[in-house]
Amino acid sequence: MNQGVAMFIGNRIGMFRDLEADDSSCSWGATLTIRVGLNVNQLLKRALRIRSTSGEELLVRFTYERLPNFCFLCGCMGHIDKYCVVRFEEDYRELGEATPYGPWMRAPVPARGRSQGLSEWRRSTPQSSSQRSRITLRGL
Repeated sequence: MNQGVAMFIGNRIGMFRDLEADDSSCSWGATLTIRVGLNVNQLLKRALRIRSTSGEELLVRFTYERLPNFCFLCGCMGHIDKYCVVRFEEDYRELGEATPYGPWMRAPVPARGRSQGLSEWRRSTPQSSSQRSRITLRGL
């Protein structure tokens, strides 16, 4: 995966800020971590379909670090499903466990004191944590 692809994906989620990779030209493995500026008034993106250079269609799933409260029904940040206006709409039906958004969208964050081995980039705090999130892309 090269930086151009990471920038393309990051800009589809929000505003691409940075890429965590051992080499600035590419990243290997099943996950890629990028820093993205998010608009907190927009829905969180769960996944994105992209086409590889070989023509294969890939589904890229997103998980978010440092994610504030967000609604499992509508995907908006700032409230939880208990207080969502979607719940009070006339055609709402109880979804049970099958909500469109959920806790799986939160990326695991290393426990405090276990930051050894993490890059300086991952240890640093974004300038405004309310507007920036680190996003891990899976399925690459």
